Amino acid sequence: MLFHPAVFVPVHINTMTLYSSFFLLLVCGLFVLNTAFLTSLKTSCPSCTSRMQIRMGGAAGLKTTRAGKQQTVEELKILLEKCTMIFGVNVAGFTPNQLRTLRQSLPEGTKFMVTKNRLLKKAAEGSQWTALDSALKNENGYFFIADDLQGSVKAWQNFLKAINKKDAIIAGGALEGGFLDASAVEAVAKMPSKIELITRIGVGIRAVPTKIGKGIRLVPTKIGKGVKLAFDTESEKSD
Repeated sequence: MLFHPAVFVPVHINTMTLYSSFFLLLVCGLFVLNTAFLTSLKTSCPSCTSRMQIRMGGAAGLKTTRAGKQQTVEELKILLEKCTMIFGVNVAGFTPNQLRTLRQSLPEGTKFMVTKNRLLKKAAEGSQWTALDSALKNENGYFFIADDLQGSVKAWQNFLKAINKKDAIIAGGALEGGFLDASAVEAVAKMPSKIELITRIGVGIRAVPTKIGKGIRLVPTKIGKGVKLAFDTESEKSD
């Protein structure tokens, strides 16, 4: 029993109440310290908090839930349906800002995504993209390429040169149901682009009517106009 110094009224102190109050104060203190720490971390190291959000599936952590994972699988299926080629690279050691720069450098129709290997494997089940299964290891990011194969691989190579990174690892890729090792993926950068192929074919076709006309004295004018019109139409489509 204690006496209040002002009014001298006896005050009874319950031990459990005292412990409960102390515990509540402790929890509040820890919460304040945690908030202060995160605020300080965000100010001093923005990339650290960005990395935390990436690995936790965003601020709300939706991607870590069962529904979120299923949503990711469905998104991957859509990407795979539009793909002509896919290849993966090890992203360990890259910062979120660097990966953001990489995404911005990619040609239209190509998407880069860091995702769980098992989710990509599930999305690829029953499709030609199971050829990529042997590359689904470690912490990878994947290029989903709809059209510009050459430009997409070159964008990766140019990105590495820009940040002076020489130890980057290509996990592997897949094209038309076949597996591509790292050297095969790199070789894609040396392939002619779609526009270059159309141009070469068009140039070859344009030369045919002239040779026929000279050789057998046919009138190639109408043939030449027809071929030129077809080529120009194809060129407009490609543009």
